[in-house]
Parts: sequence; structure tokens; C-alpha cells
Amino acid sequence: MKVIIFQENLSKKVSFLSRALPTKTPAISSLNNFLFSAKENEIRIFASNLDTTIVSTATGKVFQEGEVLINAKTLISFLSSLAGEKIVIEGDEKKVKIEGGKTKIVLKTENPNDFPVPEEKDLEGGKTTPKGLFEEAMKKVCFAASTDEARGALTGVFFEPEEKGLNVVATDGFRLSLLQKKEKSPAFSSSLIIPAKTVFDICSIAQEEGVEDINIKIIGGGKQIVFSTKETKLYSRLVEGDFPNYKKIIPENKGIKITFNRDELLRAVKIASIFAKDGANIVKLQTGESGLFLYASSPQTGENQTQLEAKIEGEKDLNIAFNFRFLLDFLNSSEEEEVLLQTTGPLSPGVFRSVKKERKAHTSIIAQSGPLPKAGREEDQERAIKQ
Repeated sequence: MKVIIFQENLSKKVSFLSRALPTKTPAISSLNNFLFSAKENEIRIFASNLDTTIVSTATGKVFQEGEVLINAKTLISFLSSLAGEKIVIEGDEKKVKIEGGKTKIVLKTENPNDFPVPEEKDLEGGKTTPKGLFEEAMKKVCFAASTDEARGALTGVFFEPEEKGLNVVATDGFRLSLLQKKEKSPAFSSSLIIPAKTVFDICSIAQEEGVEDINIKIIGGGKQIVFSTKETKLYSRLVEGDFPNYKKIIPENKGIKITFNRDELLRAVKIASIFAKDGANIVKLQTGESGLFLYASSPQTGENQTQLEAKIEGEKDLNIAFNFRFLLDFLNSSEEEEVLLQTTGPLSPGVFRSVKKERKAHTSIIAQSGPLPKAGREEDQERAIKQ
């Protein structure tokens, strides 16, 4: 194989392709590489960790068709040292030569046939979805997903179509975030769980390419999803297992209601976090003789108290506690001037809501102490929330 690619274009490609590289030493050594494939005047680059594979087309010129594997870390480091050069890549299954300006490197390589290329049949069709749906999910929902790979369905984002809309949900068992869209998405005719990382990845690809729409198709007997843009395809496994019955977790619309100015509460939580970091990350909302206060303390640092302007409906005697990091995640994701907190008491979860817009609503449920209530009676749902 022999191709020429501009360094700037190649650097951008390998930057987002690196999202699909293994984070641990892979069982298949070829996964440490990018696969370059040159056929019919088209240059495609592959990266994979088996769960996720990204394939993207690079602009360049093909002099000789073929395929080569190039060590990903070495290529990224080499390209970062160049400036605006034309990159010439030439190689076979034993070695590959890469030239940039006056610099040349020669790398040992592996047989490109050892790289697990995804099946590319049955990719025609699919449904088109605005990238904005995934951008909203990334900002308002993904933060609540678990980062522990052992927790199965809780590592993903649940897309659940309803009769007149679409619910997008994530939970790690200690907080839950729900985005309710009031219009249907043709791409989601049935419920599925997409890894939270995949949502971030497809948003980055769409932003890099400047596209507004993403094509989606389910393949592999319903176990894999393919996102397609004008230059890139992202293959991702879907998360298997049952998502907890999140509707059972959401408390009824009753109890104490407190309306805050979002920016004021955000500033207060940031200040309180200075002290809460040494105090199990806990901040407290308490009522006093002169109003409502946000309070945090630390045996090492001291204490902080901020009086908040807020409208309180219901019981005025209030003493509730939250993890400040969970509060920051919700407040940073909200786009409204005001946010509403509802709770039925010091042991029940807090339901934080952004003011509803015409076509969507954003809710975050945060446990005051320990995990959220169980999502239902089914054993797998109970186990998912307990873990």
C-alpha cells in the first residue's frame, strides 16, 4: 500500500479514532494499531477495542492499493511533531515506512488480516436523527450513568420511546437523570441501552465533521448499533440486560417544594464544596430563623454557610443533605433560570427539575444518603440498584 495524506487531516482523524483504542492491554495485539485500507481511490482508517469500532474516510491520494497496520501511539506521537507536512505511508504486512517532510520512520508491523474488521453488509437504510438529541443526552443525562463496567445496564443511557415522545434516562443507583422529549424520534422504535461513552463519541464525531444529522441502524440481531455520518461509521455494542424500572423511583409530586435561582444555587454549592471535599462531599440545606441556608463543614478546614433566596412551599422546617458533586452535575446541565427541588423528608430522594419547556423536561433525582429506592420487585432490578 502507498498513499499520501495531509498531516492536518490525518491528525484530526486519528485524534477521534483514538477514542476506540483499548484502554487496557488487548488480547488481540492488532488492536494496538490503526488499520489503513486503500481501495478504489479511497483511504479508510479503522480503530477498535471490540466493543466499539470507528471507521473514517481520510482525504488523500492512493498510489497503490492495500492494507497496513500502524502502531497507534507511535503514529499519534509522530504526527504531533510535524507541521503541515504531506504524509507518505508505504508498507506491507512486515514493515511500514512513514515520511513527513524531511523525516522518515520505519516501523515493524503485523499482518493486517489479523485486525477484526466489522461486517459492512446490511448497512443501507437506517433512520436519520438530529445530532441535537445526542448532544442533549450527553449534557443532561450521561453524567448520571455508572462508570463501573461491572454494573451492566447502569453504564448505559436508556432510550425509551413512548406514544407521544421519547425518554432518555441514566442512573448509577445514587442519582438518576431523565430527559423527556415531547416529540418522537423515528430512529428509536423500541427501547435500547447505548453505552454512555458511545453517546460522547458520536457527539464528538458529529461536531468534528460539522454534520447536523446522524443515521442510525441496529444490526447483529439487535446487539449492535451503527452511527453513520458523511465520513465516519461508529459501531458500538448495545448494553445487554434490563434497565431498572426508573418510573418506580420517581417520587410522587408532593411534599416540600423549593424554587431556587439556578445561578445563585450553583455559586453557593461551589463555595460549599471547598469545605465539603473534606467532609464526605456532603452539603446541607437547612432552614433557620432568617431563611434558607446551604451549609458545609470540615474538621480540617472549617465551615461555610450561605443564605439563599428561595420560595418554599410546604413544611418550613427543613434539614436535608446531598452529595455536592451530584448537585453540581445537575446544575451545570440545566439551562433554566430557576430550578425546583421537591422532597418528602430528610430520608427521601430530592427531585430537581428544570422549568419545563414546551417540547421537553429535565429531571434529576438525587439520593440524600445511600442508594436510591429500589426500582421494582423484579430481582434483577433490585440487584441493579443495590450494586
